[in-house]
Amino acid sequence: MKRWMLSLGLISSMLLTLPVSASAYSGENKESWFDEEITQLSETELLEYFPGEPFDPNANLTRSETVELLHAAFPMEGETEQQEEAPFEDVAADDKEYEAVNALYNKEVIDSTDDKLFHGESLVTKGEYAVLLSKAAELHHSDSENFYADVDGETSEAVHALLEADILLKQEDENFYPEEVLTNGEAAELLLQTVNYYKDSNSNEGNSSEATSDELAEEEPEFEVKEANLTDKSFSLTEDENELAQSINAYREENGLEPLTISISLTQTARAHVEDSNAHAPESEREECSLHSWSAHGEWTPVCYGFDKNFAEKSWTKPSEITGGLYTGFGFENSYWNSIEATPEKALNGWKNSDSHRALLLGEGSWEDIEYMGVAIDGNYSHVWFGREEDPQGYVE
Repeated sequence: MKRWMLSLGLISSMLLTLPVSASAYSGENKESWFDEEITQLSETELLEYFPGEPFDPNANLTRSETVELLHAAFPMEGETEQQEEAPFEDVAADDKEYEAVNALYNKEVIDSTDDKLFHGESLVTKGEYAVLLSKAAELHHSDSENFYADVDGETSEAVHALLEADILLKQEDENFYPEEVLTNGEAAELLLQTVNYYKDSNSNEGNSSEATSDELAEEEPEFEVKEANLTDKSFSLTEDENELAQSINAYREENGLEPLTISISLTQTARAHVEDSNAHAPESEREECSLHSWSAHGEWTPVCYGFDKNFAEKSWTKPSEITGGLYTGFGFENSYWNSIEATPEKALNGWKNSDSHRALLLGEGSWEDIEYMGVAIDGNYSHVWFGREEDPQGYVE
């Protein structure tokens, strides 16, 4: 159970577990770039913690403002208990940030300093914010290989903890630029992604609890990924799969984009995941697991997406696992669940109404080089996989 309690608001039925790219913010009406973020911040009463009015995405946060923001977003349990006073000589009991500084110090979000000063007026860098945010949200710090060339140590662990939860900012190259001063816009993007990430995990837990204990105790069919399992539809798509694929490509064409080619390998992966999801609902195994999770009932590496170490990489490499290494590229997934029945229309509408899922459909930001997809829909689930690399197994006509 998490030691902090999420602020109320941000009600949504979709799992927001794919990256949301940061927008470019400039111009006379720069606040209009963040209408949705401003609405969400207002609903959670977090907007007041950002300096300036109206919200200025190009403004910057001080350390004092940042700890107050994170304390409000992730209030800790047990704060009324006796706490050790933070050893900062420049934070007085009557200072506005006093409560937040002490709470986050006692929860080891912020550390003591050699000069015993908090430096509350200093502007926060992107690297510092990544460390503070990942600690406040209790994300599992990652020791995976560096994705960004310019981060190391604690900053690298924090950045990769965010990355593995699919919480990140769009970068123009392989650098994170941890020494750059953080903007309000970047802080809001990362914060809302993090809040939504855990809020949607909790929502997913609530959805899965509709099944009774007797239903869960029923014998579950064992499912193993074998050639027969993957090819029994012979790669002429089912009616629902074809409708979903055509609808996705029609949506892309409406937005001036080329249609995606339907990959056999990615369709194999999508079908295997739909079968596993319907048979075992791996997202229900623990509260941190999302719809991108895989059970231990197949010839693949099981993964609780949102909890396991390196869970993002374990998901991205599923096309290679499912195809026995024939497909060597990473795959990225949009997932949908409906308690009654997943239909092409419901799945696509759900993704279109989610910024992160829509970004993958339309190849926005870091997904701009996506050219291929694989589709599957059956029972209560739909999974669509996207990839960049050509498929050695060929394509669905």
